[in-house]
Amino acid sequence: MEVQPVFCAICKSSVSTGVPSSTLTAKGSSTINQVSDARKDSICTMPGEIVHRECRRKYCNPGQIAKDTSQEESMPSTSSDRPVLRSSEEGFSFKTDCFFCGRPAKLGRKRKHDVILVKTIGIKETIVKICQERADSWSDTVKARILHVHDLHAADAVYHQTCSVNFRTKKTDANGSVYYRRFQEAKAWTSSG
Repeated sequence: MEVQPVFCAICKSSVSTGVPSSTLTAKGSSTINQVSDARKDSICTMPGEIVHRECRRKYCNPGQIAKDTSQEESMPSTSSDRPVLRSSEEGFSFKTDCFFCGRPAKLGRKRKHDVILVKTIGIKETIVKICQERADSWSDTVKARILHVHDLHAADAVYHQTCSVNFRTKKTDANGSVYYRRFQEAKAWTSSG
């Protein structure tokens, strides 16, 4: 059985032994998601994910948030001015991760409709068109992921159905829907019991 590497939900680097890290609870995940909204970031966490303690401390520090947001406001920049590089996402795999949110997406779960395997050739063009319409940080990230692959179907790409709906209906992030968050909380509650 192959051990999958674990990555920090904030900095996206490997969670190695010796570096203090913690597993997010529902409250911790909610706090990071609220901070992400305040920062106008695209970080979306769910309970059970692992973060470096230092990353979490810096990311959620009110002084650091004010400093970072004031620097962003002083620099005129649009989402399309700065490219998102594929190399900035370590550990992403089209076969195992949702190309919308970047989180693990495993086929063969009890509810097979939660994760969908790309079956059409034209999906890439459709998603790129939606990215151009959205023109936000989430669309920049998705576009950077899919532009480096010629054929998503041949790459065996997978995605979460809820992420696809949220992205296509222009929700703010992968967890933009109240219903999606309730679904995730219910799913976490049933799997823990």
